[in-house]
Amino acid sequence: MGHEPPPGMVSEALSLATVVECVCRLVGGVSDLCGITPQNGDEPLVMSTNPRCDVQVMLQNVEVTRSILDRTWNYFLASLQTLMVTLTSPPLLSLVLSSYASFTHTCGALQLLGPRDKALAPLCRSALPGNPSDGTPVALKPYNILISKVLLRLVFELGSVLAEAWMLV
Repeated sequence: MGHEPPPGMVSEALSLATVVECVCRLVGGVSDLCGITPQNGDEPLVMSTNPRCDVQVMLQNVEVTRSILDRTWNYFLASLQTLMVTLTSPPLLSLVLSSYASFTHTCGALQLLGPRDKALAPLCRSALPGNPSDGTPVALKPYNILISKVLLRLVFELGSVLAEAWMLV
């Protein structure tokens, strides 16, 4: 028999999936406030072409979103990074990386350069496995491939506004 939790208790896997879902929905909600459409699969992150509100409301949303991220970006980023390095399940990791990309793109769209660059740096470090000192090649793992895809997508989407952040990439 497997290790089933006692009645009334939730499994560790269900708890982790719930945490991932909560963090991803929070990030998605903040991104949605400034018009960044959620990412589905390999679709690029883009500003919404059909806003659900008029220009004045959208500008207010951008101000509110910028204010929210100014105060909370480090918590969002810490949560996403913790999940990124902890998860071993490719579907959950893919979900977290989609939210990570939305967060990074939102910071870029709002010209929050510090948070954007702090989000890009771990992706750059994690895209390729470390180089061993003896020079032998290291195989890419699914983790590295998923992160590389997200990083490349962000570079294409934010490339024209990266400025000094190109040095990170």
